[in-house]
Amino acid sequence: MKMTDFSEIVCAYLETVPGASEILAVLPEPQRRSFKTWPHGETDLFDFLSMAFVQPVLLPELSAHRENRSTLEACFGFIEGMALNPNAYVQNALYFEVYENFLESRQILFRAWAYCGPAARSGVEEMLAQNNREVLAQLREAPQS
Repeated sequence: MKMTDFSEIVCAYLETVPGASEILAVLPEPQRRSFKTWPHGETDLFDFLSMAFVQPVLLPELSAHRENRSTLEACFGFIEGMALNPNAYVQNALYFEVYENFLESRQILFRAWAYCGPAARSGVEEMLAQNNREVLAQLREAPQS
């Protein structure tokens, strides 16, 4: 996996995440227009991740009764590309808009952990080390899939 440059985030999303173009097509304005002109629009990565990725795709897939392995692998490939980007703004957006959503339930957290690449896993570990060391220990002991 290679690092996703900030200017390429929406392109990477469209190329990687199944159904991404359909999701962008139904988003309300002005966000839709701004996301389509990324990075020149007046939008925010936090908004993009929440509106176009986490809420419509990632969380439903992580909480589904039966996981769709190929969709989750694509989603976590997208996450990993951003996680490799050292830009503090990108890292903060991942922390607050992606990783923190893993805390919605134990199932979501453990399923996400199984799909995280090394850089994303490091970000999740950092978040849990600051907030919940007990859960971090449980994740580290969980069998790898």
